[in-house]
Amino acid sequence: CALPIYIAEEMQRRGMTQPLLIGGATTSLAHTAVKIDTNYQGPVVYVKDASRAVGVCTNLLSPDLRDAFIAQTKADYAGVRERHAAQQGESQRIPLAAARANKFKADWSSYTPPPPRQPGVHVLKNYDLAELAEYIDWTPFFQAWELHGRYPKILEDAVVGEEARQLFADARAMLEKILTGKWGGARAVFGLFPANAVHDDDIEIYAPLPTGEGERKPIMTWH
Repeated sequence: CALPIYIAEEMQRRGMTQPLLIGGATTSLAHTAVKIDTNYQGPVVYVKDASRAVGVCTNLLSPDLRDAFIAQTKADYAGVRERHAAQQGESQRIPLAAARANKFKADWSSYTPPPPRQPGVHVLKNYDLAELAEYIDWTPFFQAWELHGRYPKILEDAVVGEEARQLFADARAMLEKILTGKWGGARAVFGLFPANAVHDDDIEIYAPLPTGEGERKPIMTWH
C-alpha cells in the first residue's frame, strides 16, 4: 500500500515528530519496517489489530516508557529489514521478458465467457446481518484476546480451550443481541465492468455500454 509511505514522507518533509501508527489489512510488520519506517525519523509503530492500540499509545505517551519503547521498536525494525534483505538476496528472479513469455495464454477461440446479466454499479442496502455473521472469521477474534490458535480447534485446546469456549459463548451472546435487536445494518457497493489485458502487464477497465454504442473507452488502467 503506497498511501502510508506517502504520509511518512510528508511527515518527514514537514519536520513532524508525532508518532505514526500503521495498521489495516494491506499492511504488515515487514512492510512497515522496510517501506515506511525508513521514510520517517519519528516513531513508526505497526499495530497488528485495534485491541493493541491502547498499549502502544500508553507506551508512547508515558514519559517513563516512551524513549525505551521507541528505541526498542527502531531496533526491532532494523532487524526485520536485515532479515528481509537476506531473503531478497536468496530469492531467484527471472528477467521480465522471460516472465512475460511464460504468462498465461488463454484459448478464446474455444471458449466465450458469459457476460454478467447486470453490469455496472450495484448497491446493497440493509443487507441481512445474520447472513453475514455466518462468514465471521473467528480466529483473529481470539488472537485479539491473546488466545492463539485456529478456530474451531482452539475451543478444544488443552491449554486455552476452556477460556476460549467462555469467550466464544460471550461473543455469540452479544452477537445474538445485535442481530435480534437490529442494532445496525450493512450496506455494500460493488461493480461489474468489462476489462481487458493490454501492453503485457496492464489491465484496462471499461464503462458498461449497451450493445451497438460503438467502441469502448477505458475509464481507468491498472498498471
